[in-house]
Amino acid sequence: MGEIKDYPCTYGSKEDSVAGLLEKCGLAVPDVYQRADSMVKLARTVKEGLHDQVVYLPFDHVVEAEALGAVVNYGSVQAGPRTGEYVCTSLEDVLSLPDMDVAQGRVAEVLKACKRLADEGETVILEVCGPITLLNGLVDLKYVFKGLRRKPELMAQVFGKIEKNLFTYIEAAVAAGVKIISYADSVAGLNIMGPKVLQDYTVSRVAPFLRSLDDMIGRKALILLCPKTAYALDGTGTGKYVPLGLDDRPGLTYEDGWLYGVGKVGFMGQMCIKNAKSVVAADKIYEIRLKEEGE
Repeated sequence: MGEIKDYPCTYGSKEDSVAGLLEKCGLAVPDVYQRADSMVKLARTVKEGLHDQVVYLPFDHVVEAEALGAVVNYGSVQAGPRTGEYVCTSLEDVLSLPDMDVAQGRVAEVLKACKRLADEGETVILEVCGPITLLNGLVDLKYVFKGLRRKPELMAQVFGKIEKNLFTYIEAAVAAGVKIISYADSVAGLNIMGPKVLQDYTVSRVAPFLRSLDDMIGRKALILLCPKTAYALDGTGTGKYVPLGLDDRPGLTYEDGWLYGVGKVGFMGQMCIKNAKSVVAADKIYEIRLKEEGE
């Protein structure tokens, strides 16, 4: 088993693009976060304004936590939605939360917007938070990290619940026509968790969960991993980088690699989604191939 490398995050996200384009769209907060019609309009405007080949949804990173009961402050034009006071004061409280209902609330509006855009020929990327980032919107992470060290059986139950709900959400997104799932668990990084905890978490939770997703999705959608997760898979030997097999051409970008990979491979993730426009040599664009359990 090798060494897990860290991937340094850079600031900025698609959320930063929203403020400058809301006025152009004639849209307002909180409609752009809550209503499918507004999401569709803004997604198209962002695509046009940034010269993207794809559309991105949603415009914040607390949809999943809210669907599990988190309190959300929708913010303003300058600052998007954020979770407020924790709704859980223990890991046991997390287990008591009702499961996500993808037919109700804001999560249903996101999926409705995805379907409308997909039906109209857009390639939709749905940005999804991984388990620890999601838990950060529900409970103080000090309980999570303490649980990882001292209460493995309880943490297995907590992760099982979160993974089940993420599976439900992603399954519904793929059924709605989403072609790329951007999966990021940035809080579960080497700089926060440390090498031993991250290694155990990757081997025992992340790799099995991603294998299950791969089995469910088949090649109907590509899972674009945050490099922090991809590096952890590579470093633990549960995944490896393999050249994607593109023909070289001038100006080839990482975004071009995603579009080529849809329907052909299960996973990519060598650099951040924010680097979509980075020009990359064809032989340097990789898929991430998971190792089968027991290999």
